[in-house]
Formats: sequence, structure tokens, C-alpha cells
Amino acid sequence: MKHVKWGLALLFILLVVASVVKEPCLPMMTSGQPEANVGYAYINPDDVILITRVGGLPDNRIWSILYPETDRPGIDRIVGMVNRSIDIGPATPQEQASHAFGYTVDVAIKMKDRVCYLQRIMDTTLRQTATGWERTGKINEDHFMLEIEQGGHEKHDTLCSTEAPDYIMRGADADLPRRIALALPFAPSFVQELVFKTDIPVMLPQYWPALAPGPAGQEMYYGMVYKSAPDGYNINIASVSKQFWPNSPELIGPSYASEANQLGSISGYRTDPSIPGFVVTRPPDSQPSKIGAYAGWKTPVAFYWVTGAWQCEVIGSSVSLMPSARELAGGLHESAGLKLLSARNGKILVECSNGVITLISWQSADGRYTYSITYRGSIRDAIKITDSCLVI
Repeated sequence: MKHVKWGLALLFILLVVASVVKEPCLPMMTSGQPEANVGYAYINPDDVILITRVGGLPDNRIWSILYPETDRPGIDRIVGMVNRSIDIGPATPQEQASHAFGYTVDVAIKMKDRVCYLQRIMDTTLRQTATGWERTGKINEDHFMLEIEQGGHEKHDTLCSTEAPDYIMRGADADLPRRIALALPFAPSFVQELVFKTDIPVMLPQYWPALAPGPAGQEMYYGMVYKSAPDGYNINIASVSKQFWPNSPELIGPSYASEANQLGSISGYRTDPSIPGFVVTRPPDSQPSKIGAYAGWKTPVAFYWVTGAWQCEVIGSSVSLMPSARELAGGLHESAGLKLLSARNGKILVECSNGVITLISWQSADGRYTYSITYRGSIRDAIKITDSCLVI
């Protein structure tokens, strides 16, 4: 009888241990438990707007982004990996806490109605040393968390997979590396927030001229005010005397919204034929003329020409017109006609009657998106900014 009691006690202990230890990838099912979701489609690939990475050590580069229009194989590979996982159940508080150990890097999947994050689970160990307590961690190789943000709510599930844990930590480097160092005004945290608030590919420059000092050599800072919606975004850039977070209330006030300190703006939106853009046309009563290698049409206050996909017009006084036209022509020649943009069509308008403002607008190669840049300053700098733009 004594041996029977010890045997029953040992069996009870083994059952308790088995109930709290997760088997590698195949959860143990007992009578009355709900069946695990095997092969359940967690993510519909047609609902994916973009996939990127978030987190990690501070860095001035931006994580690469996969868009369905251009990166379908990579998106299908990641979605397939998630959908092959097995649903274990809600993540425990310990699993959620372990994810925060160290510098976390998640794979983020933005969908039409929610955002999903593939997150690591860490097996952590706490031990006492001569100098205090030390915590070490090792990634769980069989399980990961799927965090779902939807309608202001968060949900954490633990999924079983032999693919996803390794992909989150190492494999994603091939698909989603840090590859883009944007111009100084566009801090990674601000850009990442912008990306998640719009559903179109975000295009930003890698070049922006350095800020000129303020009065008496005062140090100046970039003031960034942006608006975003699913169909587009707009960013206004100003020169301000204090450092503010993007969209800080102080940047909306009249002292910072005046034209005197405006540097320019960048926008992108879905092409809508019903919304007219700015117009660049051959001036009436103009005469044939040339500027550099470009043949165009001239009046006393305007010069117009076409080069490749671009229509160009310079408007100014009789004194500023031709120098400004030559500067634009030189900038276009140096950029090889802005061919890196692969624009379907584009317009450039330079107004140099009262200061210099350059407006540049173009449609993407597939015609689905329209991007625009306004710059107050050197015409050549406006061309360099535009030539450095790329989809992040």
C-alpha cells in the first residue's frame, strides 16, 4: 500500500509538471480541452498594407518596409510562416514580461483593421552574484507571441512555431534590414509613427540642407508639423529657435507658422484626377528660346520647357528670370533629369518674384500616388532634395 501511495504521488507531480510545461510545438490535449488551432489563417495576405520592424537600439536609419505592390513574395513568406503556427492560447503575464528583456525588435504587420506584432518570448534566469542580482535570457525557440492591436485594445497570444522565433531575431535581417539614413529633420521615431498612420508608400528625402544660424548666430532647430490619413500625408518643415517634438502645440502658434521661418513641405497622397494640381503651361505669346541644352519658350517674365517626363516653368522679374532658369536647368542636368524618381509625369514651377520658392510634383511610375515638394531657398537644393527621395 505504501508503494501504491508513493506511486500515486509521483504520478500527480508528473501531471502537474506536464500541465505547466509547454511541449515543443504540439500542445498536449486532454479530455474536455478545446482543440488547438492548427493551420488557422491568422492573417489574410490580401489585408496586409505593409510589414516592417520596430524597436531595437537607437539608430539614425529606418527599418525597411515591405509593400504589397512591390514586395509580395516577402509578404507571402512572412504571412505563411505565421499561418502555419499553432495557437496555444493567451500569453501568460510571465511571457509578456519576458518579451521586454533587453532591446526588443518586433516584426510589425499593418493590416486594414488591425496591427499585428510578432514578438519573442524569453526564457530568463535570475541569479545572485557577488555584486548583486543578474538576469540572463535566451529566446524560446518553439514559441512566440502574436500581439494584436485593434480598436484601442491589445491581445497577446502564444503561438507554437519552429520558424517564427528564429525569424524574429535573425531571419528578418534579410527581408527587413536597417537600410535608409534619412535627412536630419526626419527622425526614425517620427517617421515610424507617420508610416503607421497612412496606408500609402511614404517617400522622404535622404538630403536636406543644413540649417542656417539664427540672429546673432543663434542655434536653430527643425520644427515638424504633419498631418496623416489613410490616403495620404503632409509634412511642413520650419526653422525654430527651440527644440520641440513633431506636432507640438507650440509649433502651431503664429510665431512659428509665419512665412519667415518656413523651409518647405513634403506630401504624398493617392492620385485623384478630380483634385487639380498646380498648373505648369507654356506662357501665351511666348517666343522660342534656349537655355543650356533645353529648347523652350520665353516671355519677359516667364520661361517654359519640357524635358523627359517633366514640364518646367520659371516665373520672375526681368532681372531674376534667366539666372533662375539657368539654375534650374543646371540642377536638372546634374540630377540626370530626376530619373531616379521613375516619375510617370512631373511638374516644376519656380517663383522668384519675391524670394525663391520651388514647387515640384510628380506621379509614381504606376500612376497610383502623387508626391509633392515645396522648398524655399536654393533651386539647386530643391532639385537635390527631390533627387534623394525614395520610398522607405
